[in-house]
Amino acid sequence: LLQNIFAQNKDFYCTPTSGILDLLLQSRQNFTHNPTIAAQDESQMKEAFRLYCNRGIKGYFEPLTDRKYVIDKNRGWGINYNFAEYIFEKPKMIAMVRDLPQIVASLELKYRNSPHKDPGIVNHDEFVNTTTLKRVSQFYTTMSPLAGPLENLHDIIQQGISDKMLFIRYEDLCSDPNVVMDKVYDFLEVPRYKHDFEHIKQSTKENDTIHGIFGDHTIRNTLGYKDNNPLEVLGQESLDFLREQYDWYYKTTGY
Repeated sequence: LLQNIFAQNKDFYCTPTSGILDLLLQSRQNFTHNPTIAAQDESQMKEAFRLYCNRGIKGYFEPLTDRKYVIDKNRGWGINYNFAEYIFEKPKMIAMVRDLPQIVASLELKYRNSPHKDPGIVNHDEFVNTTTLKRVSQFYTTMSPLAGPLENLHDIIQQGISDKMLFIRYEDLCSDPNVVMDKVYDFLEVPRYKHDFEHIKQSTKENDTIHGIFGDHTIRNTLGYKDNNPLEVLGQESLDFLREQYDWYYKTTGY
């Protein structure tokens, strides 16, 4: 949603989930373990690799766009902030958050609305994830698409990386989008832009089949809050579980 709002601004090129970070991390692994590199002056190689990454990113996007700025989307950037800071002097990172029960209710509804597909998360013979409460706990501990990003977010907060990032609450974007987007542009230190929140074009495309039953990157063309009715979908016991287990998230995000 945020990427497609950004894309209304002709100065911005906005990616779907991008693979550039993965390419850089693989290069870092090679750089770290390659004996021919290790045999050379360490300080020189450190700077050489930094420029390799810096200019490699620019070269990667050169055939893709001639727009002034690139907004690269990848949930792994935050936990790799120190790596990004090594490549760029002052990386700008934005993270959108949402009320946890709303997120989990959305995932549970995706599960319930796909009875014709094997969800790959339930085993009735072994009583694995056979109830709503069991699935709620697993959404946060082992199962994509939430478990990894949530674990990373916890560590981002504990390391203090979150102080260098801009967090946007989905609910705030929906209720007061002009104020939120002005805040975003000020954080990015680029001129503000007047967006049309009534006509949001789907500019980014993702192949949701690779995400299984939980994949859904299709946006509504008009900005508006969607209530997934967590109490009705999940039940009070699940909501109490979330509040108890993820109190750090509520405190940090103000929910």
